Parts: sequence; C-alpha cells; structure tokens
Amino acid sequence: MLYAAPMTFSWINKQGVSSDEGFSVAFTGRSTVRYVEGDRAMLLEGESMYSDLDGRAFGFAIYEGWRATPWQPPHSSVSISSADRLRIMSRIQEAFSFMDGRARFD
Repeated sequence: MLYAAPMTFSWINKQGVSSDEGFSVAFTGRSTVRYVEGDRAMLLEGESMYSDLDGRAFGFAIYEGWRATPWQPPHSSVSISSADRLRIMSRIQEAFSFMDGRARFD
C-alpha cells in the first residue's frame, strides 16, 4: 500500500493559500472565491455562513451555480468533467480547512 503525504499549503496573503499540488484558493471580494489550477482560473460566488461552522473561524457557502461555472478566458471553452469538479470542490474544502474555515457547496 502506498502512502500519500498530506497536502501542504502556504499563505499567499491573509485572503488565500496555495498548495504544493499546484493550485490556489483566495477570496477576491466579499462574495467571490478564485480557484487557480495551473494557468486556468474560475471565480465562484457565494456568501458568508454563520452557522454549522463546527468551531471554525469562518464559513463560506458557494452557490449552486458552481457546477456550471466555466474557466475564465482564455480557457472558457475547456470543458470541466464531473470528476474534475469533485476534485476542485475537495481542494477548495481542504484549503478552507487549512485557513480555519469551512466551505459548503450548495
């Protein structure tokens, strides 16, 4: 059985983190989170959560439309599979956890 080392994060600034797996997650405003993977990026909209935080410092609920959010230009024509969307969701949740937050996908 192979052992996978846990993902390592480092702070970009007070609003975001980058991972040793080549992606970053950062707040770009009160209601947007930017996910960057390689040279592709997407903006996800949501709102602050004030319940179900499980002891974490903050929470952010990402709106249901995230399932259809495209990559930003010039990659907007690149399709995103369901498996890729699940990977992105998991990565965002892990990044938020590192930042002592909780991400919920509606």
